[in-house]
Amino acid sequence: MKCTMTSSSGCEERVTVRRTECADAEAIERLITPEARQLFGPINVLQLLEKANLAVTLANEDGDVVAHASFFDHPTAALVDPPHWESYLHKHFKADALTPWNTLFLHLFVSQTCFSTASFQHIISAVFNTTAELDYVCLLSATSVCLEAALDKLLEPLQRLTEEEEEEEEAAVLNLLVCHRQRLCPRLYVRPARVEDHDDVMHIVAQETKILSVMRRPYFLSELIEAQDERNHAAVCECDGVITGFISVTAEVDVWRLQEHFNLTHYGGLWKAKQVDSDDTDPHPDSAKEPPQEPSQEPPQEPLEEQDPGGGEEEPQEGEEEVLSATFEEPSAVPNTFCIQFFFSEKNYEIRSLDLIPYIFQLFPYLDFCIITVPTLSPDFPLLQNFQRVPPRPSSLLPSDLYVLHRDSLRSVKVRLATESDRNGVADLMADMRLGGDALLQDLDLIFNNQSDGAERPLQAFVADVDGAMVGTLIISDEKDMEYIRARYNIENFIYFSHHGSHEHAQLHHFVLHRCFQHVSRHFFKETLRLARKSSLYHRVYPLDSGQENCCVHHLDYVLDCAVPVRPRRQIIYPLMELGANAPARSITDEQAPFALNLISRKLTMEPKVTVNARIVLVGASDTGLSFLEVLCFCPHLRFNNLTLISTHGFPADCSLTGANFLSTSHAYSSRDMAQLPLRSCVAEVAAKMVAIQRKSKHVVVSSGAKIPYDYLVLCTGLQYQVPCPKEMNQDQLDANDQKEVASFPPRYTGTVPSNLFTLNDPHDCNTARSWLLKNFVRSKDNVIVYGNGLDVFTTVEMLLRIGVRSSCIYLVLTPPQRALANDLSPASDVTNDPTAEDDVTQEPPREIDVTNELPSESDVTNEPPPECYVTNDLPPGCDVTHDLPHEVDNIKASPSEIDNTDDSLPEIDDTNDSPCESDITNDPPLEHDVTNNSPPESDVTNDQVPESDVTNDLPPESDVTNDSPPASDVTDPPPEIDITNDLTSESDIINDAPPDIDDINDLPRESDITIDSSHENDTTSDAPPEIDVTNDAPPESDVTSDVPPEIDDTNDSPREVDDTNNSPPEVDITNDLATEIDITDDLPHEVDDTNDSPSEVDDTDDWPPEIDDTNDSPCEVDVTNDSPRESEVTNESPPESDIINESPPQSDVTNNSPPEIYSSNDSPPQIDVTNDPVPENGTSTDLLPNSTVTNEPPSETSVLNDPLPESLFSDESPTEPSGLYFSDVGVESAVMAAMKKSQLNVYHDCLLMQMNNGAHPDPLTSVSFSTSSEPLHLPCGVFINLSSRGVDYDAFRSINSSFLVFDGRLVIDSAFRTNDAAIWGAGPLTKFSRAYYSDEWSHANFNSKEVGQDLAAVLLTHFDPTLEAPRETVAAGNRLVPIYKQPKIQGGNLPGRLNYLHVTKPVASSPRGPSVGHARRIATGSPENGDYFCLHLDRNQVVETVTCLSFKPLPVHNLMCLYAKHQQLLGQLLVRLHLQQIHDLYSFFSQSWCLAIFHDRFSDFEEEILQLTSNDATVDGEEPWGSAPQDVIKDPASRAALRSNAAKYLSFNRNLLPMFTCPDDL
Repeated sequence: MKCTMTSSSGCEERVTVRRTECADAEAIERLITPEARQLFGPINVLQLLEKANLAVTLANEDGDVVAHASFFDHPTAALVDPPHWESYLHKHFKADALTPWNTLFLHLFVSQTCFSTASFQHIISAVFNTTAELDYVCLLSATSVCLEAALDKLLEPLQRLTEEEEEEEEAAVLNLLVCHRQRLCPRLYVRPARVEDHDDVMHIVAQETKILSVMRRPYFLSELIEAQDERNHAAVCECDGVITGFISVTAEVDVWRLQEHFNLTHYGGLWKAKQVDSDDTDPHPDSAKEPPQEPSQEPPQEPLEEQDPGGGEEEPQEGEEEVLSATFEEPSAVPNTFCIQFFFSEKNYEIRSLDLIPYIFQLFPYLDFCIITVPTLSPDFPLLQNFQRVPPRPSSLLPSDLYVLHRDSLRSVKVRLATESDRNGVADLMADMRLGGDALLQDLDLIFNNQSDGAERPLQAFVADVDGAMVGTLIISDEKDMEYIRARYNIENFIYFSHHGSHEHAQLHHFVLHRCFQHVSRHFFKETLRLARKSSLYHRVYPLDSGQENCCVHHLDYVLDCAVPVRPRRQIIYPLMELGANAPARSITDEQAPFALNLISRKLTMEPKVTVNARIVLVGASDTGLSFLEVLCFCPHLRFNNLTLISTHGFPADCSLTGANFLSTSHAYSSRDMAQLPLRSCVAEVAAKMVAIQRKSKHVVVSSGAKIPYDYLVLCTGLQYQVPCPKEMNQDQLDANDQKEVASFPPRYTGTVPSNLFTLNDPHDCNTARSWLLKNFVRSKDNVIVYGNGLDVFTTVEMLLRIGVRSSCIYLVLTPPQRALANDLSPASDVTNDPTAEDDVTQEPPREIDVTNELPSESDVTNEPPPECYVTNDLPPGCDVTHDLPHEVDNIKASPSEIDNTDDSLPEIDDTNDSPCESDITNDPPLEHDVTNNSPPESDVTNDQVPESDVTNDLPPESDVTNDSPPASDVTDPPPEIDITNDLTSESDIINDAPPDIDDINDLPRESDITIDSSHENDTTSDAPPEIDVTNDAPPESDVTSDVPPEIDDTNDSPREVDDTNNSPPEVDITNDLATEIDITDDLPHEVDDTNDSPSEVDDTDDWPPEIDDTNDSPCEVDVTNDSPRESEVTNESPPESDIINESPPQSDVTNNSPPEIYSSNDSPPQIDVTNDPVPENGTSTDLLPNSTVTNEPPSETSVLNDPLPESLFSDESPTEPSGLYFSDVGVESAVMAAMKKSQLNVYHDCLLMQMNNGAHPDPLTSVSFSTSSEPLHLPCGVFINLSSRGVDYDAFRSINSSFLVFDGRLVIDSAFRTNDAAIWGAGPLTKFSRAYYSDEWSHANFNSKEVGQDLAAVLLTHFDPTLEAPRETVAAGNRLVPIYKQPKIQGGNLPGRLNYLHVTKPVASSPRGPSVGHARRIATGSPENGDYFCLHLDRNQVVETVTCLSFKPLPVHNLMCLYAKHQQLLGQLLVRLHLQQIHDLYSFFSQSWCLAIFHDRFSDFEEEILQLTSNDATVDGEEPWGSAPQDVIKDPASRAALRSNAAKYLSFNRNLLPMFTCPDDL
C-alpha cells in the first residue's frame, strides 16, 4: 500500500506500507534511539521480528526504512506473563473490552524524527485496515517513562481499577495506553439503499467493466433498489457521508439446484430443521431467533487515505443470478439461507467490507446461512474471509464456487486450556468422525491423568468455545525431533532457528474445528502458541499406507489454510564408517518414516493467504507434471483449492516396498520424495485416462465417463510404450520398412491384448507385472521375451533375474538400431557408438596409425561437422545401418585411404542435407531422448578397432586401412552426402578445445586408441586451418605413405583424389604424442613436454601447487598447410621426424578393447584416463602424467572424445552384436553385454515383431515371430514384456487432434507453453515448439523434465500471484527465442551383472546447427568390466558436464549428481591432483570428507556468493560463460578476507550437517 505523508517541517514523501522483512533489521537498528530503549526495554531486533505476530515497515521510494512497528498478541513478557495478561489487565484496569480476539500490543516503534507522528498514524491505520477483527492497539509501559509525541497523540491511558502497593519495591507501576479503531479507522456506516444513491453507486460500478456487462438495462440498479421487500434488500455503506460500497441480498434461492452441484450435507442441505435437535451444522439452533452479538451501530466515520488494496475484485454472479435467485416452492422443506446477489466496493474500502455482514444478517433474522457464488477465475476478495468454501460435486460443471457463512460464526471465540469437564463436549464434537476420534480421546485422558504420550512427551490440550459451547479442540506436544526436522526440511526459509529455543517448538497431534468456524483457525493457532509459550507448531502428514499413526485432523484444509508447506532438503550420503566421530549426530542420520511437513509460526498466524479457485487440471503424472504441481503446492502465500490430476493410475505407485524397479529412473521423484510432498493433500486425484477434450464447454472426458471441468488445462502426458503391432513384411523390404516406421507413427494395435503381454510404462504396470510373474511364471520353464530397445530393456532383464527368473529363459529381442537410438538414453556425453550417426571425417593430415580390419567399413566424409550426427527418427544422413554387418569407416582424417564401394558395401545414403535430420519431432517413437549425445557426429573410435597399432619412429606415416573385415569398397558413384566442399574448403583448425601449448611427438597414439581426429570433426575454424582443394575437376591427391596414397574422389564418377603434397597434408605439429601444448603459467607453474615417455620438463615457479590452465578457448595449434610437417615429417618417402627425447621410443600396443590407462604410481597403477577431447592426431591428453604408460584396459573406446561423438561400433567377434547402440559410453555397453553373455541370456539384434501365435488368436501368447536381417526368428513365449514403439498415447493424440489443437508430430506450443487455445497448456516430451521459432533441434525432450515443469509453474503463477508481474505479452515474431534450461539430464538403473548405472549429462540439441564445441577433457578411472568405472567430462571452461558411473556397489546418487556444473577447482583442484598423481580412484576421491561441503544442498548458494565476490575483483573480457569457476587469484587482500569470512560463515551456519569441518569459533 502506497501513500504520501508529511513531515513536521512540511516535507512530503511517498512511502510504501509493507510487512517487515528480516533484511530490514539493520536499518531498524539504526533508528533505535535511547528514548525508545527506555520505553520498550532491551531490544533485539531480529528476535523481535522473528516472534512478532505482525511487523509493519514504512519504506520510501529508494527502499530506505522510514519507520517500523512490531505488534504482539501479549504485552512485554518482562512486565506481564503472556498467557495471563487478560486476567491481569482485567484486574488492574478497566479493560473488559480487551480480549485476545480484538487486541494487539505495541512492542516497538521507531522512525525518522521528522516523520515520527505521520508514520505512526499511517502504521496504526494500516494495521486496523488489514485486521478486520482488531479493535484495540495497546501499549503497556512503566509510569516513569515519558512517551514520544507521536505516541502520546494517538494513545490514550486506560483507567486503573487498583493501585500498586508502594511498599512492594519490585512491583513496577504500569500504565496501559490504548488506541481505539474508531479514532483512525471507524466501522463503516451501513444503511438501506435508496434510489437517489444510484449515481453514486454507478460511479463505483463504472470502475469494473465486468460488472457493467451484467447490467443488461440502463437502470437495472435503480429497479433492483426499488424492488426491495421482505425477501429482497439492498444496502450501501458510507464513510464520512460518501458511499463506498453496495450489496444486494435475496432470500429467493434455488436450494435444489445448489444441492445438485455442491455437497451441502454438512450444512443441513441449507434447509430449515423440522425439529429442534442436535444439528451437526448448527451448534446453536436457537440462535437464528437472536440478534447477532456483534454491535451493529455505526458511529460517524472519516475517510482513511492509506487503504491496503489487498483482497480482490468483487465479482457479480452474472451466470448464476437466475440459479441462485429463482424461487422454487418445496412444500416439504423451507430454505434456511439467503444469497448475496451483487456486491462491489471501492478498492480502498474492500478490507472493511466485512462491516456489511452483521447488518445483512439483521435483515433476515429467521435465516441462519448466507451464501455467495463466485466465478472460479475471480480473484480473492476480503468479504470472503469469514465464509467457508463448499467443494463442488465431481459431476458439477458449474463455473462457480459456493461460499457459506453461518450467523453464529460472527460470535467471538474464546481459546483456553482444556479441563476434565470438557471431555463430554469434545466427545460430542467427535461423534461424527470416523478416523482418529478414539486416539484423540485417549490422548485427552492422558492429559487429564498427568501422563505423557508413548514418546514420553508431555501433552497439552486446548479448546475453543462460543458462549460455553464446544466448537474445537487441539492437542500438542513438545517437538523432540527438531534436529532431524531442521536437517531434513527447509524450515529456515520461514524461521531463524537460532532465535527459537528448543522448548518453543511443538508438534500438532490433533485438531478438530466445527465447519462453521473455519475462519477462526488462525486465531485458534495463535492463541495456542501464546498459551503454550511456543513459537512454532509443526504438523506431519504421513502417507495413508505408511503404517504410521496419523493424527486426527478435521479438517486438513483448515490447517493448510494457515500453515506453510516446508520443502524437504536434499540429503548428503555420508560415509559414516570413514567419518567415525566426525559424522553428524545419529538423530540426523537415522532414517525416519517420510512425511510431509507443515509449519505454523507466530508471524504466520496473521498473514492470510491468497485463495486461488481457478480449476487447474493436469493430465499426466510425468516428471514434468509432478514438478509443476510441486511448485504450486509449495507456494507459501497462495492456496490452490482446485488442483486436479488425471492419470491412468493416479499418483506414481510406491515401488520401494515391492522392488518392482523394471524401468530406468530419472532420479526426479523417488517413493520417499513423493511421501515428503504435500501433493496428496492439495491435489484431487482422478485415476483414469483422458479420452476427449471439449474446448467449448471447457471440460475433459475421462475413460470412466466422468467430465472434469477446467479453467486451465495442462497436458504433460509424456511418451509411452505402445502395444506392438505385428507386421507381415517381406524380408527384402525390411530396410525400407524400418526407415518408414521411424518417420511416422507405428501402426496401432487394435486386436486383443494377450493376458501375458505386459507393456511397462509406470510403477503400477511394473507392480502388476511383478505380481503376475511371481504368481504364474517364476517357477515355470517357459520363456520370457523382453522386446524393445534402450536402457529400460536392460533394467527389465536385471529385474527379471533378481525376482528369480532363470537367465536361460530370458530372451532379449532388440529392435533395429535406429529405433533404439530414437528411444534411447538421454544425450550422451561419451563415444556414442551409433551406426545411424554418420562418421563425419573431414580433412586431416595422415598419421602413423595402422588402422586394421576392425574399423567399421564405411563412413561418409561429409562437409558439416555437427549436423548429421544427431540421431532422430529419420535415418540420419550419412550413415547406413543394415543388418548387423560392421560398417566401413572412412578414416580420411587420420589415414586417407581408398574407399572402394563395391556390392558388399552398404546402400548409398543421401547426405546432402547439412541441416538436422528431418524428424526433429515426428509422430514416431519417443523423441524425448534424441540421442544426440552431446557429441558431434564424427567418431570413428570403436571398441575393437585396431588390433594392431604399431606407431613407432621407424614406420612411415602410413595409414593402412586394411580390409580384413568388410572389404573396402570402390566409391564409384558417391552419394551427394559425400560433399566436402562446404567445410573442407574453408580454412579450419583440426583441433577444437585442446589447451594450446603442448608439444607432443606423434609416436604413440596415447589415449585415443585410434583415429581421434578421424573420429572427431575438428574443424572449428581456428588459427591455422588446413587448406584443402576439393574441387570436382582435379581434387588434390593425398600422398601420405610410401605405399599407395589414398584416392578420394568426390566427383560424380570417380573417387576424389586428395593430394597430400603441398597443401593437402597440412602441417601438423604431432610431436610429443600429438598432445597439445599446455600453457601452465598461471595454474600449473611448469611446462610439461610429454615427448615419448621421457619425464616431462617441469619448470617450477613460485605458484606451486601447480594449477592447470586449460581455459584457452582457441583450438590448439595445428598447422596443416605446409609440405613438410614440422617436428613430424609426414611425407611419401620418409618416416616422420619425431622429436623423441628418449632414444628408444615407447611401443604403444593399441589392441582391441583396451582403453588408455595412466599409471599414477609405480606400485598400483590405477586406470585413470585423463584426455583432451578435441586433441589433434591421436588425441594425446593434455593431462597425461610424466612417465605415464598408455595401457589398454577397458573401456574400449576412444579416450579423447570430442563433445558429441556418435560412432558405429561393432564387435569383431560377433557382427550381430552391435556395440554402442544402447549406451552413450561404449565401455558400459561392453560390460553389460559381457554380463548378459556370462549369464547365458539369449540376445537377438535387429528384430521386428511379425506374428503372434502364428496369426491365430493371440490370447494367451504362446509363440512370436520376428523378422531379422537374415532368417525369421521364431520363439516360444510364456510372457512377453514390451518396451517398444514409444510415442504419444493414442487416446491422448485423439483427444488433442479431435479438439483441433495443433499437432505436428507432437503437440505444438510456444515458448510460454501455450497451445493455440489460451486455456490449454503443454509441456514435456509430448510437445514441440512451433516451426515459427525455427528451432526444430530443441524441444522439451532435450531438457530436464523437472526443470521444465518448474518453469511451466512459474509462467502460470503470473496469472494468480499478486506479487509477480503480469503475464508477458506475446513476443514479436522477429524476437522469438525458445527457452534453454541448464539442469542436467539424468538416467540410472540396475543393469545385468548387478551393476548400478548413473549417467548425468548436459542438455544438447537434437540436430545442432553449426560447429559443435567438444569436451576439453575426459577423466576416467576403473573399468566397466571390473564394476568400478567412473568417467567425467569437462568442457572447455573446465566445468563438469558429464558424469558416468558403473559400479557393483550402490552409488551415492545424490552426491554424484552434485558434481555436474562444478568447476574442477571447486572439486579439490581436480586437474592439479591428477597431474600430481594423487588420484587413483574417483569413487574414493569423492567420498573424502572435504567433498561433503560440496554435496550440501546449500553449497550452490555459497557458490553464488563467491562468484559475486570474485566478479567484482576479477576483470573478465566479454561475458562470463555459465558455470565458469570463481577466479582462483584474488589480488585484493580485502576480497581474500571476505572469501574466507564467507566460507567460515557457510561452515558455521551448516555445522549440524558438516561437523567434520573445524569452524573458526572452535579455534
